[in-house]
Amino acid sequence: MMMMMMMMMMMMMMMIMMMMMVMMMMMMMMMMMMMMMMMMMMMMMMMMMMMMMMIMMMMMMMMMMMMMMMMMMMMMMMMMMMMMMMMMMMMMMMMMVVMSVDNDDDVVIDDEEEEKEEDKEEEEDDEEENEENEEDEEEDEDEDEDEEEEDEEEEDEEEEDEEEKDEEEDARFISDIS
Repeated sequence: MMMMMMMMMMMMMMMIMMMMMVMMMMMMMMMMMMMMMMMMMMMMMMMMMMMMMMIMMMMMMMMMMMMMMMMMMMMMMMMMMMMMMMMMMMMMMMMMVVMSVDNDDDVVIDDEEEEKEEDKEEEEDDEEENEENEEDEEEDEDEDEDEEEEDEEEEDEEEEDEEEKDEEEDARFISDIS
């Protein structure tokens, strides 16, 4: 009976031990799993963080590049504007030099005086030409008068010739009658 009891106790102990062992094993497994999960989570988090960091870095780089490009564009625009302003200033200076007021007025006055003198000379030339034309017309009239006188003389001579012929015919007529 005692032996039996002892055996039972032993068995019980063994069973408890086994249960404990199983429990321990299970606990260990669970712990391991938890640890693994934690590790995995950590790794994932790390990876995510890394990815985020990378994206952020990329974004930052892109932003920086954009900023640089914008700055460059702004600089180029400023340079172009400066160049345009310089060109405009140069053109204005040139125009001011060309269109200086005093010189321009003098030149205009000189031009007007020259034009007046030329007009006077042209008028004098026209008057001389008119006088010459009048003289030519007078000479033409004199020639016309001379020609008319000559025509009249010729007519007078023709009339005299006709009168002589009439007289001769009358004389012949009288002699024929007699």
